[in-house]
Amino acid sequence: MNNQKLQFGKKIQRLCCYLFVLTFTLSFTNVQAQVLSPCDANPFCSDSSYVFPNTSGNIFSAPTSPPVDYGICLSQPNPVWYWMQIGTAGTMQLTMTQTAVGGGLTDIDYAMWGPFTDLASGCAAILAGTPSIQSSYDGGGFPEVVGLGLIGGSGIGGGNGGAATSGTTTPPAAQVGQVYILILTNYANSAGTISFSQTAGTGAADCGIVCGLTADNSGNACMGNNVTVEAHNTDTTISWSYHWTGPNGFTSNAKNFTFTPTAAGVYNFEVTAISSEQDTCHAATSVTIFAKPNVALVDNSDKVICFPQTATLSVANPTAGDTYQWFDNGVAIAGETTSSITIDTTGVFKLIAQNANGCVDSTIPVHITWDKVDLDFSFQVSKGCTEDTVRFTNLSEQGKYWWNYGDLTSPDDTVKNPTHIYDVQNIYTVRLKVKDLGGCIDSVLKTVDVTHPLNAAFTQSVDTICLSEGAPVVFTDASVGDISNWNWNFGEGAPSTAQNPTYIFTQAGSHSIRLVVKEDNLPCYDTAYSTVQVDAVPFFNITQDKHVICAGEALNFDADYYANTIRNIAWNFGDGTQWNQFGASTHHYENPGVYWITADADFGACGISHATDSIVVNAYPVVNLGPDSVLCLDGPALTVSDLNNASDPSITWHWNTGAITPSIEIVHPGTYSLTATKDECATTETIEVNKDCYTDVPNVFTPNGDGVNDYFYPRQLLSKGVVGFSMTIFNRWGQKVFESNTANGRGWDGKFNSKDQPVGVYIYQINATLKNGRNESFTGNVTLVR
Repeated sequence: MNNQKLQFGKKIQRLCCYLFVLTFTLSFTNVQAQVLSPCDANPFCSDSSYVFPNTSGNIFSAPTSPPVDYGICLSQPNPVWYWMQIGTAGTMQLTMTQTAVGGGLTDIDYAMWGPFTDLASGCAAILAGTPSIQSSYDGGGFPEVVGLGLIGGSGIGGGNGGAATSGTTTPPAAQVGQVYILILTNYANSAGTISFSQTAGTGAADCGIVCGLTADNSGNACMGNNVTVEAHNTDTTISWSYHWTGPNGFTSNAKNFTFTPTAAGVYNFEVTAISSEQDTCHAATSVTIFAKPNVALVDNSDKVICFPQTATLSVANPTAGDTYQWFDNGVAIAGETTSSITIDTTGVFKLIAQNANGCVDSTIPVHITWDKVDLDFSFQVSKGCTEDTVRFTNLSEQGKYWWNYGDLTSPDDTVKNPTHIYDVQNIYTVRLKVKDLGGCIDSVLKTVDVTHPLNAAFTQSVDTICLSEGAPVVFTDASVGDISNWNWNFGEGAPSTAQNPTYIFTQAGSHSIRLVVKEDNLPCYDTAYSTVQVDAVPFFNITQDKHVICAGEALNFDADYYANTIRNIAWNFGDGTQWNQFGASTHHYENPGVYWITADADFGACGISHATDSIVVNAYPVVNLGPDSVLCLDGPALTVSDLNNASDPSITWHWNTGAITPSIEIVHPGTYSLTATKDECATTETIEVNKDCYTDVPNVFTPNGDGVNDYFYPRQLLSKGVVGFSMTIFNRWGQKVFESNTANGRGWDGKFNSKDQPVGVYIYQINATLKNGRNESFTGNVTLVR
């Protein structure tokens, strides 16, 4: 407990304050003045890491407390004051240590005030007692940590057992332009060095308070013109070194330099000045480089104009606002002040352009000359059977040649005197295109005829004959070409070499006729084909699956034959139905009777073969049960009978009630069906028996004059069998509003004494006498709706 009190007593006598919120990249030794007042604080810059000898012996003192508030440090031995102004907003953390001469860390303490708008107002506020925002009194052997937007103060560097105190805070992150002031003390009072640097955070201090560095340039320029960039430093009492950086990795260690830009854009240069005392300052300058006017031509090559054509020179991508002037052999061409020019003369042409920024550029000279092509060719044709050879002779001037033979051959032939083979006889248009040594191109067209047709063809006297007739067939040659030989084949028997032969066929069937002809003086052949059908009388018959059917039932037929020369089978089913069909067929007979089926088979030249068969079609019995009927409650039974067939003993009956008689007695309403069968043909008939002699009453009506449901009366739904009727209607108070004794009246129209009655519920009483003497009474509600 005593040791703890002693330590606490020591700590409350200490004061150390220092604020630093920058990232330091340079390490140097710098002796700092041990100023007595925050008004004379040393400026510092975020580009440096500070290492300097401390002072000891308590030869300096700080302003008294109070009024100055040093936080948790109540004494200020060997003080040094610093101030900074924020250049980059963000968080900042500074780590500081004190090292003894013999090595090892010793005690260092600090306190920090802010933010202020400037050093003078901050100093006045501190001297007036403004509280410090962060402080630390940790013992020796531990670093101290200052924080803005990050935690700092006592215990953060590991001292005080890592425990926080009232001096441990997390002030807001630094903002651009804010000023912070701090005091740093050597509580150990031993010789050594003090060092501090930024170890974390995104903010930075403004180095402009350390030195007066500026940068400028010679001004905006056009591409290709020199630009001078200079650094100016108002601090001439010490020496400085300079380091420039710029676009595309540019660096320079000269104070001033000149460069020649090759591309348009904004060039940003930054200079870092480092003093002999290791203070670091920054400055920047930018220069805009304007592009030259675009004078790139679509084609800037020298050109040969093939008479009488013209040449056009034009800027590939002209820019609005640029001005132009075309020159021929160095002389401006009057009126040619656009981005393009059409040329119809020989000369050397150039374009000069100027843009809105005053930048000028010109094209390379383009030489224009004229030329005319001299071209012609001849050819010789050598005929062949499948190919014709043509030899071409080029009569044109020297140059490059392209032959197009008109037969879709690709690519064009580039031989000077080519030979071409045509594999199809035709008249072709041949084109020779020539590009002379001057680059001019022209073409000439000529027609090449390689037609010498050889087409075999013939006619014949008949296409079809009957073998039994033995008639000759005459073949007539119709071939085209210079023919010297004919060779016939008739599909049977011996061939013939006559031009127009005659032949008698000895076998039935389809015979392929072939004619081969040969072209005179060439081993070229062509062939033609035809067919002669030789028919023979065959076997033919028809079959069917039934000979007795009911009306409407399907009957299946088939044809039986073995000759391969059949052309068609025509069916006639005896009921007016006919069609043509090979093989199996199906037909339905709708009417009873006996029908004869005939089939005619067409065997071409050998005529028609006939086949016949019959079918009996039985009728379905016609059942008549009479019209739908009705029954009355407590009335007599209803007799229903097959009125058409009751006396026919060949018919059998079957009712859906199970009865097998021609008639039945019905005492209940319902649906009754009867199936009557004769000659295996069955017919079913149905009758509906409904209830009669009943009354039904609606429960709502709408007397609004629209013609629909305007009257309350039960006759619309239930008046069957009613012979006596009365109806009385009362309102909700028991007052009679309507009365009727006739079954043929209109009913109640919703009025009483000619006045419309209100919407609501009314009570009716109805008495009805039915035709069978039965009385029925009804009492209920009806709703009047309008």
